[in-house]
Amino acid sequence: MAKKVNVNSAYNEEYREVLEKIEKSGQCPAPFCKDKGPNHKHKIEYKSEFWKVTRNTYNYQNAKFAFLIIPNRHVEDFLEILIAEWRELRRIIRYLVKKHDLKGYTFMWRMGETSHTGASVVHLHAHLICGYERPDKLEKEIPDSQIIKAVVGFGKE
Repeated sequence: MAKKVNVNSAYNEEYREVLEKIEKSGQCPAPFCKDKGPNHKHKIEYKSEFWKVTRNTYNYQNAKFAFLIIPNRHVEDFLEILIAEWRELRRIIRYLVKKHDLKGYTFMWRMGETSHTGASVVHLHAHLICGYERPDKLEKEIPDSQIIKAVVGFGKE
């Protein structure tokens, strides 16, 4: 059975416990292969033929918006995405930007071995993250609680 999650990617103890439960089940977690589940706290905000959108339950809590954009079918790499799915993804991003009046956002996805990317779930999903307006300060003067951080990989010591 292929791994569905990487427990080592948990950024806090609550999330580690959730990932451990999911790992023991061997199932792809909600809201990925199924819309609802005990560990996902948000409703599906948008669903189309190929994609669904929900809020991120565990990461980027200090963001203004943190969406997960998830293919309805189980895929693990965006190289598997079909042309029609790409077109629809563009429409969904445009919809979210307009609906929430996003002045700027980060679109991020990781795929491949989670030991290289820091991802916690193997099912392909994109993160659309929007922060608040940057304070008029140098980055070193901004408290960590106001900076949205994401692991995208690991360097060498």
